[in-house]
Amino acid sequence: MSDMTYHPAIKPLAFIFATNDSLADRSFQGVADGDLWKRPTPQSNPMLWIFGHMADTRARLLKILGDDFDPGWGDVFGRGAALQDTAGYPSREKITEVSREVNKRLYARLGAMTEIDVSRPATRAFTDAVQTVGDQVAFIVMHDTYHVGQLAYVRKALGLPGVVG
Repeated sequence: MSDMTYHPAIKPLAFIFATNDSLADRSFQGVADGDLWKRPTPQSNPMLWIFGHMADTRARLLKILGDDFDPGWGDVFGRGAALQDTAGYPSREKITEVSREVNKRLYARLGAMTEIDVSRPATRAFTDAVQTVGDQVAFIVMHDTYHVGQLAYVRKALGLPGVVG
């Protein structure tokens, strides 16, 4: 998050995105490359998939906000996607590179949002409570935060110290 001026409804959401960025980065500190695809249980996802999913979801938010950025990896990180052979996924470096580009564009789009943009009808109602584009941004922030918690959980499951505290 830069020193950009945000619409009052967007400012706390941009702050949470920025906090999540910091926590996600810290989640990967000290994680060996061989552990990036380890799953705590057969029903859970590995860290690198979660991180790719977060970047992918933010890229989808960009589309809602008018920037048709394509990460270039199809639906491999889409909701409900079955985990495939890890050789078919982008590298840690590529996911990080895409995440940085998405974030640069996302913070710019969030900073440019006006009252009209925030109040526009939602393009997709994730729940009945999502009525406006501003609500969609808030929902994606909640989604993002959920996955940051997963990153921290998987990190601990790998035997590494917690991200906070």
